[in-house]
Amino acid sequence: MSAAATGRGRRRRRRLLVAAGTVLAEPVAARAVLIDGAEIAWVGADPAEAPPSDEVVDLGGAWLAPAFCDAHVHATAAGLALDGLDLADAEGAADLLARVRAAAPDADPVLGGGWDETTWRDPSLPDADDLSRAAGGRRVRLARVDGHSCLADRRTTDEVAADVAEGVARDASGRPTGRLTEEASEAAWARLRAGLAPSRLTRARAAFVADAVAKGVGAIHEMGHPALSSLEDARAWAADGGGLDVTVWWADADPSVALAAGLRPGGDLFVDGSIGSRTAATSAPYDDGGHGRLLLDEEAVTALLVGATRAGTSAGVHAIGDRAVGVVVAGLERAAAEVGEPALRACRHRVEHLEIVTQPQIAALARHGVTASVQPAFDARWGGPDGLYAERFGVARALASNPLDDLDAAGLALAFGSDAPVTPVDPLGGILAATAHRGGHGLPAERALAAQTLGGRRAAGQERAGLLRAGWRADLAVLDGPPIPLLEGQRPVCFATIVAGRDLTGGLDQDGGSPVDPIGS
Repeated sequence: MSAAATGRGRRRRRRLLVAAGTVLAEPVAARAVLIDGAEIAWVGADPAEAPPSDEVVDLGGAWLAPAFCDAHVHATAAGLALDGLDLADAEGAADLLARVRAAAPDADPVLGGGWDETTWRDPSLPDADDLSRAAGGRRVRLARVDGHSCLADRRTTDEVAADVAEGVARDASGRPTGRLTEEASEAAWARLRAGLAPSRLTRARAAFVADAVAKGVGAIHEMGHPALSSLEDARAWAADGGGLDVTVWWADADPSVALAAGLRPGGDLFVDGSIGSRTAATSAPYDDGGHGRLLLDEEAVTALLVGATRAGTSAGVHAIGDRAVGVVVAGLERAAAEVGEPALRACRHRVEHLEIVTQPQIAALARHGVTASVQPAFDARWGGPDGLYAERFGVARALASNPLDDLDAAGLALAFGSDAPVTPVDPLGGILAATAHRGGHGLPAERALAAQTLGGRRAAGQERAGLLRAGWRADLAVLDGPPIPLLEGQRPVCFATIVAGRDLTGGLDQDGGSPVDPIGS
């Protein structure tokens, strides 16, 4: 990634004092922060009382928060979405096909994502032949908004259908339609990804970083998964985060695969699918009578947790429905019996999503010290009495989904993420969504802020990052607009993101900071 694209070329200043209208610091009320290299040297209420500095930047009424941490992203896939077809506002099959036809002539394969047929007046999907004609013979893969299914061109569809038994939709005559879910969707992506030029992947990574830092994000958890990326891509993020602080997981049921690559095991390892694709495993039925799918059993979950615990690192799994969460709880119980409860808790294992979960399951997860890696934007987008979840499950179950307050009250550590490209990287939007849960299961703004900043850092085992406190890493977001907790209905604007004392955006220079000689590397 180039410095121009990521902001890594910005210089770290010597002992920079930043004064602002509000500083969201702990444990003191503050209006100024002194940054010394990569760390915060002082936080205080009166800039005049600060220790000596080499430079002062007065931001007036702006405010400072800890740089946000997005604890669940698929970064290269999100970058490809930024660089490809954004189908989130597609109005139907005809509109989707028109966008494929209009794709850049050199786009091969044609990649896109974000379509959601539940928002279309006519939910009918184009078939593989339609996509092949629209693309003029190019390969096509268009991911559904949840990332668990896709639409593919005829050639790709037929190749996948010849190799994969599960997840291939077929018409009445048995011919594959082009709608692929779970394993079949992953297989389609693996075929197309292998043909992508390295320059396209590099451009996608740079696009993701630029988008993240523009929104105040200083740290991410990359959830490497073969459905969306490759082990090589995961290693690339671990080696070079483009200025971001990046923690990388790799979703293989065998923990030794991730550990051998220097990554964390599991992460977004699918125990079940998604609600939108009706593959999340639930005890009560969907509107079509199904109960979703379990993709892993408790033996596999136990082996993952035991292997990670013995290696002294955290592991994670993806579990959306209560049947899948039940498998995870059983795996935790078995792992605790094998490695001991203290060792299991110390690793801070995590569960992604936890959308449909029972109270006994919540209590069990808390007992084992699990981090709940959750996405408040899911409720904002699909929850409530009139959203996708209500369509799939009925209003009562929709309103009870994503119970952030229950997870928090039980003592689970919360870490907020976006699951980009499923929903965009948008930490302020995540905080707003958490405070305004459509089923009444929201959090106070200060708890939501902590989950969007400190929560991800704790999940990564970073003990001195995520707060504006002397001696901690100098990771800050500089924002203009009403500060938390006065966010309801209003959106501040981020104009600078600082990671380890380095301004990734140049926002401080634009607002009065004068450059000084660079220090450090």
